[in-house]
Amino acid sequence: PAQRLKKQRAAKALKSKFREKQKEMEHAKRQNDWKSFAGMAGGKRKSAPVGVGSSIFATEEGVNAKVGVISGGGGGRKLTNVDQGGSKRHKFY
Repeated sequence: PAQRLKKQRAAKALKSKFREKQKEMEHAKRQNDWKSFAGMAGGKRKSAPVGVGSSIFATEEGVNAKVGVISGGGGGRKLTNVDQGGSKRHKFY
């Protein structure tokens, strides 16, 4: 009986080490797959459009500079022209 127990314990230890090695190999494979995926995704990003190098919240220099999302960094676009004449549909007197 003592020899049988010793053999069983040795077999159990071998199986345990084998399972641990299998788990480590699977973990390493998943890790490598994820690293290759994450590295690939970073390389395929689209470049920023031309003229977007500055902040869109930047303001122009000078006394007449207006604060607005498009005023400084909007790619050369001007602020929306607001018609001071009022509503085109309704006339308010």
